[in-house]
Amino acid sequence: MQALGLSDAHLDEWGYVYATIPSNSNKQVPVICFCSHMDTSSDCCGTGVKPIVHENYDGSPITLPDDATQVITIEEHPYLNERIGDTIITASGTTLLGADDKAGIAIIMDLATYLLQHPEIKHGTNQDSLHSR
Repeated sequence: MQALGLSDAHLDEWGYVYATIPSNSNKQVPVICFCSHMDTSSDCCGTGVKPIVHENYDGSPITLPDDATQVITIEEHPYLNERIGDTIITASGTTLLGADDKAGIAIIMDLATYLLQHPEIKHGTNQDSLHSR
């Protein structure tokens, strides 16, 4: 965030990173916080992730290649019925994928970059609505 030019970017004692995109509006508007986590579970290793892409998912069980005892099924995960025909990405079976962490952070960084590069999109920083850090 500092590389983007957000001079107030900092890490607090609980591991939260804060930064403010400078206002480009004359209106008093509330601050919007975009929040994502970057931790993974201690139950499973988050290093050495090998994403596996399953194109055109057909509804059959997905056996994770690095641990064949882990099988993802529609019976255990009925939501997969809605994903038939889609591309699904899993970990290989020995690590967490951590996609929610990585995607959330990537989206926030992309949004910050976009807002900084597009001043026609008005936004503000109402100091009264900022939480103390």
